This record gives sequence, C-alpha cells and structure tokens, in this order.
Amino acid sequence: MYKDHPMQQGLKALCRQQMEERVRGIKDPEVVSRILDLDFNPGCRRLTPGEGYLEAFANDNAVMSFKPIERITEEGIRTVDGQEHKFDMIVCATGFDTTFIPSWDLVGRNGARLDERWKINPEAFFSVQVDTIPNYFIFNGPNPAVSHGSVLTQISWTCDYLLRWAKKIATEDIK
Repeated sequence: MYKDHPMQQGLKALCRQQMEERVRGIKDPEVVSRILDLDFNPGCRRLTPGEGYLEAFANDNAVMSFKPIERITEEGIRTVDGQEHKFDMIVCATGFDTTFIPSWDLVGRNGARLDERWKINPEAFFSVQVDTIPNYFIFNGPNPAVSHGSVLTQISWTCDYLLRWAKKIATEDIK
C-alpha cells in the first residue's frame, strides 16, 4: 500500500502482465492501449478487471467507443461524431446504491429501527456503527472513505476496529 514501494511496483508489473495476456484477442490497438494504461497503483483501484471482462472486448459483438456521448436516442446512444450505436439495453453504472437497507427488521435501543433511521439520510459512525443500534456493525456502510482511497485499507481498518469492539464486549461481559 506504500506508494512506489518495490513490492507495490512488483504487484503493478504482475497485474500488467496478466492484463496483457488477457487482451491478446483484441484486434484494435487503441482499445488495448487504453486498457493497459495503468496510470494508478495497486490499492487505488481494482488490481485487474474481473474474469472474462477484458476478454469480452475481443468478441465480435463488442464495440468500445471513446467518443463523448451527445445523447441517448430511441435506438441507443449517439456520440458527438454523429454515429449512433444501437443497443438492446444501456446500463449506467456510475455510482453506488446508497439506498440499501437490510431486508430484515433491525431494532435497537428504545425501538429504534434501522429502516426508519436510514429512510431519508443514511448515517453511521465511521460508516461502521449506527447509534441506538449498538450491536450492529457494518463494512462500508453509509459515506465510507472508499471514494477517497483504497477499499482494501478501509476494510482492514474496519476489521481491526470491529475486532477491538468484539474483544471488549467479550472480555468485559458487555451486553
């Protein structure tokens, strides 16, 4: 996790090697170049895309366009160069679902209900704990620091924090 540490550089090189092997079937050199532009270090983003993702760009029905979108049309997407790309489905994945509330009833002190607490503005202490619901701990709850650094580091810190609480609860007989 240390920037420019030899182990980080080694991991970055390994990730690049794996990605180079996975993009061999892609014929468009611009696509390959953009995919392999690793201008970030491991720990800042996902190390390599999930299994099958890069390979999918070699399929005949896959097209990667780098032109800005002018507008969404009835048929698909028109880019600023005037070209219309037709799609059966367009998936917008530009953020996280911040509306998640567990599907079970979660009731804390004095009848506090998580679904009511999070109905309008989900909040959690360090994105881990909700006041009035003391025995509920969360990884990457509302407003986590994930958008500001490594998810791996945040999960590690959260785990350490939870383990300290679990030890305190267990050793001090806290109910």
